[in-house]
Amino acid sequence: MEESDIAMDFFEGLDDTRYIEFKTNFLNDLMMGTQSAPDHVNDIYVKASKFLSHKRTTKSGGESAFLSKSSIGKDKKSADSDDTPEQQQRNDTKSHSSQRA
Repeated sequence: MEESDIAMDFFEGLDDTRYIEFKTNFLNDLMMGTQSAPDHVNDIYVKASKFLSHKRTTKSGGESAFLSKSSIGKDKKSADSDDTPEQQQRNDTKSHSSQRA
């Protein structure tokens, strides 16, 4: 294999999570002719390691969650995850007796 092919294989193998912006810019520059293809793995390694990208911050808060109750099984109490097996059985028994009445 030629060194330039190995360099492009290395480029393709870069982690997208960390280097997607670098990879996109590099390929766009190749297509525009403002960047030349790397001749050696070290060429692409140095460019990738020196690439600066802006830090993406995530907003905290602002998200919403909605919960709706169904009218079916309205009287039935669902088992909570922290209920003991005895509590869950009592809930099931209450639910069955209310459905029979």
